[in-house]
Amino acid sequence: MLRLSEPTDDLEYVLDECIRGITGNSLLQVSMQIDKQSILEAWQNYVNKDSVGNLFRIAPTTKDDVSIFEKLKKSDLIKVYNDYFVPKNKPGNKFYEKILNAAKGKCPYCGGIGAPRNLDHYLPKSFFPQFSVLPQNLIPTCRDCNIDGKKNRFASKEEEQIIHPYIDKAIFYNEQWIDAIYCETGNDDLGIFEYFVDTPDEWSDVDKKRAERHFQDFDLARRYATKAAEASVILMKQISHLRAEGLNNEAINATLVKPVIKELSISFVNNWQIIMYKAVGKLLIDDCDGGLV
Repeated sequence: MLRLSEPTDDLEYVLDECIRGITGNSLLQVSMQIDKQSILEAWQNYVNKDSVGNLFRIAPTTKDDVSIFEKLKKSDLIKVYNDYFVPKNKPGNKFYEKILNAAKGKCPYCGGIGAPRNLDHYLPKSFFPQFSVLPQNLIPTCRDCNIDGKKNRFASKEEEQIIHPYIDKAIFYNEQWIDAIYCETGNDDLGIFEYFVDTPDEWSDVDKKRAERHFQDFDLARRYATKAAEASVILMKQISHLRAEGLNNEAINATLVKPVIKELSISFVNNWQIIMYKAVGKLLIDDCDGGLV
């Protein structure tokens, strides 16, 4: 849901550098050279399907260590990633680090609440080993999204696809489809924020389902509510203080809430904090009696 710039390195150059880094295994290096053109064709097929959201059409490899190309097996391609792409002493590592650093410390799957620690395979390498070192298939990911969220799941239907951070429809990045409400607890404790998916009516059913799938897979309702609970403590104290100073809800909204929303607008529209402030702003306008906290 956070858009990242698509990797721009030439695909053949990436593959050549991975092959160059294969040492102590001449058989694997030769096999990679023989199957090089087939790998590049598979990569180009991915890029073409990615641009129109059709990655679910690529068939997974479900058998153990089956041949993927003429010479290369599933285990060979996974080994290229593990042993010749990730390690810091290999030429392929420069692409690994470049992709990881491009996220600028914000995991795209969860909208930046987690910091990427490694790369996730959008199409899991255990089912799609031919894309194990394809930059467009490698997503900088935080631990929560990678281990607890996506895991090794992949889509077999169009509506099951999570949002691809590099190339996906602009609506997922530029239009608000996550919302929240502030719910009072009925006692002296602070209320809670409930986050939910609220896609625009004009979206297709498939796009609505994709947004819902992404929201659920990465447990964003709970994770965003947790962040909002932490941040709202100070916000509610500020509102109480301004009320004590004689400001009404409209004035509080204008002086406290709207400026923050404007400042955060340089981020992205589905930022959990923007949505939290919008929920408070709406409640301030609707809550004429001033009983927000």
